[in-house]
Amino acid sequence: MSCDLVDVARALFKVYTLDPLVSMDRVADLWTLGGRLDGVPEVFLFAYFELHPSDPYPRPQMYFNLSTLRDGAVVDAVSAFFKKLGWMDRARRYKEDVSSYYPSCNLDESFDRLGVLSFSNTADQGPYMTTYYRRVADLL
Repeated sequence: MSCDLVDVARALFKVYTLDPLVSMDRVADLWTLGGRLDGVPEVFLFAYFELHPSDPYPRPQMYFNLSTLRDGAVVDAVSAFFKKLGWMDRARRYKEDVSSYYPSCNLDESFDRLGVLSFSNTADQGPYMTTYYRRVADLL
């Protein structure tokens, strides 16, 4: 659990979970708070929940651990996901953008450039994704 150290009316509380049951049914159950919320994601590994004073339900955010996946496959999957969301420009340039971060690396052969990917989707903000990259200095 974590929280922001700000005025309680603006504070964001997060409840992190790690669940040994890795199945789409379990992901759907976590994501929808046992059916209380709408929408089911594709595939995820662990989650946290944001608690806002003005919202009666926690907001789920799911995380993918990318450490065992080939970087190029992850980039291709993210590009496909962007297409599914209708973000065609992002889908077209994502691989080129990521490749530019690691110019001497072949992403189709590496496993160590992309660390974690997080995803959330709320009615007011829509889909939101964050990719946590590894610094080049950490790879030397």
